[in-house]
Amino acid sequence: MPRMPSNVELETHNFTREEIAEERAYALNDNGQIDYFMKYGGGPLEIQYLTMLGAHSSYWISRDFVKMIVSEVGRPFGKEGTILPMRAIKKKER
Repeated sequence: MPRMPSNVELETHNFTREEIAEERAYALNDNGQIDYFMKYGGGPLEIQYLTMLGAHSSYWISRDFVKMIVSEVGRPFGKEGTILPMRAIKKKER
């Protein structure tokens, strides 16, 4: 299990690389998302690759997907116009 950084480490760490990565993600789109995840299937025998194939082949019958496309196309331009639950969330260290 990785340890948490100390206050001294946090104060002296150069966050430039993280800031550049975040800027690049937001350059792709206003949500800062590289890809979106659609929940498909589930259960104890869920296999990631089969789930991916099923999800990618069923986009247009998914109400959630169609709602996302309509919301993205119809929203105001810019980061302020994004829908909060669709924004990228920074991964928290454990």
